[in-house]
Amino acid sequence: MKKTSRRGHSTLNELNITPLLDLVFVLLVIFIITTPQMINSLEMSLPSGKPPPPVPEDQKPKINRIVVDDNGQVFLNDVYVPDDKIREKLDGLKRPT
Repeated sequence: MKKTSRRGHSTLNELNITPLLDLVFVLLVIFIITTPQMINSLEMSLPSGKPPPPVPEDQKPKINRIVVDDNGQVFLNDVYVPDDKIREKLDGLKRPT
């Protein structure tokens, strides 16, 4: 007579959750990858391959030259300016023409 054990014929009492965990991890990875793209609302203006338009000659700023010589005399654009008139001349240069 053959001896049989009950272990070989018993039913499976535990549920195999490995496939469920695989599915949960795949969904989690998909969620992590897609969420930052939905939230990112940063607007960028990317540079184009075209060169910038040329600046017309009339828009170039005028360069003023101030020189103080060894004697302490001040020259603005090669014109002597007395000490008491320096502030007035510089204020005049700040104002748009």
